[in-house]
Amino acid sequence: MRFGINLRSDLAKLSDAELAAELDRLCEYRKARFATPRVGSLKGMIWYGPEWPFGRGPIHARWAYKIWIWYFWPFRGPRGTLYLVECEIKDLRDEIQHRASTRKVAPWALR
Repeated sequence: MRFGINLRSDLAKLSDAELAAELDRLCEYRKARFATPRVGSLKGMIWYGPEWPFGRGPIHARWAYKIWIWYFWPFRGPRGTLYLVECEIKDLRDEIQHRASTRKVAPWALR
């Protein structure tokens, strides 16, 4: 889990099953939409553009990610969509890890 201001209170309201379903949905979407060419490969670099020079940023919220996409205008389009999906996945993983640490359970055992 990274440091930052977490404003994703919508994830805290979801049950464990809903959280797992949302994570599966986003992972499937990412796999279907961005499967070829692979991100990180030379073809992916040409197709989607260079990697983001930063992570999620200091504020973890969907609106903050959209501001990053708007501010760094060369990353709009498919690359911005990929960035938004990856940030959502990281937020879901952080919420799962947070719940697991409060319950003293391994994160993969929540499913």
